[in-house]
Amino acid sequence: SSDVCSSDLISNFDTSKTTSIKKMFFECKSLTTLDISNFDTSLISTLEYFFYGCSELKEISLSNFNTSLVTSVAYMFNGCSSLISIDLRNFNTSKITGNDNYNLFSSDSHIEFINFNNAILEDGFITQHFRFKSNITICNNNNSNLLFELVNNKTYPNIKIGFCDDNCPSF
Repeated sequence: SSDVCSSDLISNFDTSKTTSIKKMFFECKSLTTLDISNFDTSLISTLEYFFYGCSELKEISLSNFNTSLVTSVAYMFNGCSSLISIDLRNFNTSKITGNDNYNLFSSDSHIEFINFNNAILEDGFITQHFRFKSNITICNNNNSNLLFELVNNKTYPNIKIGFCDDNCPSF
């Protein structure tokens, strides 16, 4: 039998006609790495609970994801307590609406590095969705609102922000 949590076939999934990948990797507790760079997400509208409970996942890149139609990211990485590095380069939050779109990450998050280069982030996105516990480096080459939001938020005194060009460190 094939298990989405451990299958080597994940990178070959045809998602070109898919509108929701909600709960796709829900509770995949043994998942440590994942290559989903070939996913076609151009029609996806919800990423709710996408990696919820993937407690052993250490790093993930969604840099190839087209999120221009996504309206919900609620609890997308909630319970990913081992996640330390995430690439959200080109992430687009412009269509995300509603009060239930919060807690992208949970309070047990230990993220150390996020790449937001070329991302389109709505005002308040970071403070609404992220719960930082330790020092974090945020790479961001085009969003002055993000800098203003973080610098003026007293909740996150340990944030270290790195402004990078297109050669921002990645994993």
